[in-house]
Amino acid sequence: SRTPVTVTVNPIPAAPTASGTTICSGSTATVNATAPGGTYDWYSAASGGTLLGTGSSFTTPALTATTTYYVQTTVLGCVSSRTPVTVTVNPIPTAPTASGTTICSGNTATVTATAPGGTYDWYSAASGGTLLGTGASYTTPALAATTTYYVQTTVLGCVSSRTPVTVTV
Repeated sequence: SRTPVTVTVNPIPAAPTASGTTICSGSTATVNATAPGGTYDWYSAASGGTLLGTGSSFTTPALTATTTYYVQTTVLGCVSSRTPVTVTVNPIPTAPTASGTTICSGNTATVTATAPGGTYDWYSAASGGTLLGTGASYTTPALAATTTYYVQTTVLGCVSSRTPVTVTV
């Protein structure tokens, strides 16, 4: 007599839903895959490539160039196509160009940052410190002693190093 044999065909899962992100040069990024579930695998290429990690999220190494990763999922033993996930890397802007000035005791001075553009922030210290003002120009309070201010710029969400600007009294 004949014995029935059932073959179950599982559907190929949909490619994962995942979106890229933007970071500053030298930073890491964490990207996430959501639907349709299953076991997510992250790769360096659209096919083949190196398996970089497993799980719904993947943290990149520190990046200095825009990089695309690929994620696939396995559901009931069936593997989806891969979804590209691009991490866009914005460069760190150069430190602003700004010159100091000389004033007489008891006067104020206006110092100005020029290149590279962006949003300028003026501080009281080379790192950390108090935010004194925002904008291309900063007017000091009346000064009785030589004082150094520091200006940085933010371009595309990335912050430059600070430029010292000395007001000589």
